[in-house]
Amino acid sequence: MEDDRETVCSLCAVGCRLAPGAEGSRAVGREGPVNTGGRLCRKGIHALERIPDDERLTTPLVRRGGSLEPASWTAAYDRVVSGIERAVERHGPDALAFLGAPHSTTEENYLLGKLARTLGTNNVDNRARLCHVSSARALSDRLGWPASTNGLADLREADAILVVGANPAERQPIAFNSYVRPAVNAGATLIHVDPVGNETTRLADVHLAPRPDTDGLVLDLLCAAVLDAGGVDRSFVEARTSGTDQFVDELAALDRAAFAEAAGIEQDAVERVAEAISDADGVASIVGTGIETDEREPSAAD
Repeated sequence: MEDDRETVCSLCAVGCRLAPGAEGSRAVGREGPVNTGGRLCRKGIHALERIPDDERLTTPLVRRGGSLEPASWTAAYDRVVSGIERAVERHGPDALAFLGAPHSTTEENYLLGKLARTLGTNNVDNRARLCHVSSARALSDRLGWPASTNGLADLREADAILVVGANPAERQPIAFNSYVRPAVNAGATLIHVDPVGNETTRLADVHLAPRPDTDGLVLDLLCAAVLDAGGVDRSFVEARTSGTDQFVDELAALDRAAFAEAAGIEQDAVERVAEAISDADGVASIVGTGIETDEREPSAAD
């Protein structure tokens, strides 16, 4: 018998709805905003299998005499509270730090932050900050918002989709198959920029495979080529940004042949991609963590 309780898969940011299966075994997909029809990827199906695992802790462990021993919840909470009180008394609330996790739910991370504020500290961090600091900064500086500026459903309406440093077909297959694949099937051009071919590449119309750590060079070339192809609405851009003329001048001064050689790609291929982007009425970009490891400065994400 399936469990009636529903939750959200926390293995990636897509947020598929699911429920525990019979006796806590494989998860069962439930109809959700993203996973239409209750579809789950392989990771999502197995997301809850660790819950009934024989090695899973069923009681808190408290260290006594150098070893961890089972303890009651009351004893564990008392140990935590006394430790916090002792640290605050000796060093003040700034001696406390709280670390969240990207695989925790939004609600769990929210409560962790509220607990930290209640205790008087601003020392709250998350591994996601380290993984996405360059892209968050670039989005905030360039677009005023450190996150996606559109919803997943907008991908279905795109005429061209540029994927850089990401492999959504494998990493986020539900979102890819629900939004990107339908757009491509309807005629959208899928462009994949990644040093390594993968499942996303298999559906792509164009694959630019630059050398590692040269994604930024490819994007510089692409910006210049799109400008040449007339794919930039200058009045729209100038009304909403600053430094446009300087950026255009920098692109005009690029040594395109040297950039293309360093990246290991053909200029003609970049120009074909630029034409596809320029001819499209709606263009969507998908950027992954692969681009955030580019060692060039400024970062490729920027």
